[in-house]
Amino acid sequence: MPDNSLPGTLEHFAEMLIPANDVLWPVAQDTVKHVESLDQRFRVVDEMKAMIHTWLAWQKEPGQPIGLSITKLFLKPDSASAQPLLDWLRLMYDL
Repeated sequence: MPDNSLPGTLEHFAEMLIPANDVLWPVAQDTVKHVESLDQRFRVVDEMKAMIHTWLAWQKEPGQPIGLSITKLFLKPDSASAQPLLDWLRLMYDL
């Protein structure tokens, strides 16, 4: 996890950057859960990856990687969850 304290993957961190009022995020979660009930083709540990990339596939420019999705503001870098990482990066690189 980018904050080195919470468990999870980069996709778990990306979830925290999805705008709180995004109407498609719950739909992406439900869609992945539905697909899992039909035919589980990915590991359970990769469920969040499937959810994030499903959600990213529905953005104005589908299929962007997480980094570009932050740059394009699909994911919100000004989220309170991102602040500790941004503070650390500023400190580390003397920005």
